[in-house]
Amino acid sequence: HSTKLDSAAPGDAPGVAAAPLAELRAHEPNLWCADCGVERPDWAVVNWGVIVCIECSGVHRSLGVHVSKVRSLTLDTWDRSLLSLMKALGNGHANRLLEDAAIGRKPAP
Repeated sequence: HSTKLDSAAPGDAPGVAAAPLAELRAHEPNLWCADCGVERPDWAVVNWGVIVCIECSGVHRSLGVHVSKVRSLTLDTWDRSLLSLMKALGNGHANRLLEDAAIGRKPAP
């Protein structure tokens, strides 16, 4: 059964989480942007499972939603299943996977 975060507004639908920032930042690798390493990112690339800064979120948005889907950790509401996926992946796991397969240097914004 899904539950709401404490920060969810009264009357929100079950299974909807508001502003999951604290929950996702509880995992240390998520304290920094997955792409450039800046501290305290507050955007997520949900189909990659990573947390990014606003500058890198703009780069991801420019790629198109078929490549990269961006959401705010502070402005958007989140489905609990998506939040669970983000917690399961996260910056550390995603970067290990992607950097292991990378050829050359990691791109920067």
